[in-house]
Amino acid sequence: MDEIQYDWYQNDDVLVACVNEGVLGMFRLILNARRPKWKYYPVNSRGWDHLHQQIFWTFKFDHLQDGPPQGLPPLPPLPPLPKKTSIAWERVFPKHRYYFALLFPRTALWIGKSGGTARIWYVLEEDLYESYFGDGIFREFKGAVFTTKKAAKEYAASQSVPYSYGCIVKSMLLQRKLGMIKVINHETDVFAHYSTFMILWKLERSNQFR
Repeated sequence: MDEIQYDWYQNDDVLVACVNEGVLGMFRLILNARRPKWKYYPVNSRGWDHLHQQIFWTFKFDHLQDGPPQGLPPLPPLPPLPKKTSIAWERVFPKHRYYFALLFPRTALWIGKSGGTARIWYVLEEDLYESYFGDGIFREFKGAVFTTKKAAKEYAASQSVPYSYGCIVKSMLLQRKLGMIKVINHETDVFAHYSTFMILWKLERSNQFR
């Protein structure tokens, strides 16, 4: 493992120690707490993502070039870490996943009738005010999934409000093979918080196959 280094950031009463620029996780301390205590967030966890965005994307924290304030409780030791640790978004939100077709029988039947492969479109929703002035950028999947691009774009247009609420249409290709459904051609990015399972789950229970 590489040498351990700490970078310090502060936003009002919140102090963060990034371990090797956050690649090995982060420690957070609430300075005005009755009993200040460090909390560790492992890389790729939800809490880590929340702090990572505020520090490196929306710049809500100041970088303490001269180190942390005096009189703080000592940092606890790092928990056991793997030999190689990286910010691997595809591990959290994989591009390629296999699912048993039995979990999604209506979807599997529709893919079969479509020749073995079929494309779906889904909508990611973003609170633009939160992105500009809040804690970070979060594009959430809230259940809008369609079997036609036109329907997805119409839904996105109906929900979008300029400078307030935005919608992004994305797609993925589904393939049915040997009792499995494979998700292929699926794009992810650092701001998208969802799983392919969530999309298939909503698609299976939607009215898209009527």
